[in-house]
Amino acid sequence: MPTSSSTSLLLWLLATVWLGCVREQGPRAEGPPPLPPPTVAERHESSAPARPLELPAGDAQPATERVVRVLHGKASYYSSRLAGRKTASGQPYDPELLTAAHRSLPFGTRVRVVREDTGHAVTVTINDRGPFAGQDRIIDVSGRAAHMLEMHRAGVVSVRVEVLEVAGVP
Repeated sequence: MPTSSSTSLLLWLLATVWLGCVREQGPRAEGPPPLPPPTVAERHESSAPARPLELPAGDAQPATERVVRVLHGKASYYSSRLAGRKTASGQPYDPELLTAAHRSLPFGTRVRVVREDTGHAVTVTINDRGPFAGQDRIIDVSGRAAHMLEMHRAGVVSVRVEVLEVAGVP
């Protein structure tokens, strides 16, 4: 039979655990989650000044965008044979959409991919994880994005990836 002191200790322990479970949480931080730190293959540079965002015709007013991080490395692209397969975000891969895979950026993050040797650029949305073929590769782009970067012949190209923060766009 338990003693009075062991019963008191048990009651105190249960009360502490219960209070810890029902304790009201403080206010949650607003805004998107912080970006993960750069990997070894990603080099951090200072952010560029804000510039106007080109919106499709019909949008009332342009928003501004800010580059919050710049990464350097190699880009490759998805094979069209993967069309229809689910990405890590759950969306099916569509080679005609401007999407990309990155190892750690949150899904929905918009990035501008700029080909270092030609200056060709495209803005894509992260919806998958990868690339997994070598540490120097930092992004896999969709077929359409690869076409816009004119990288189909080369296969793997050096790029600058500008992580964007867009103001005025939810």
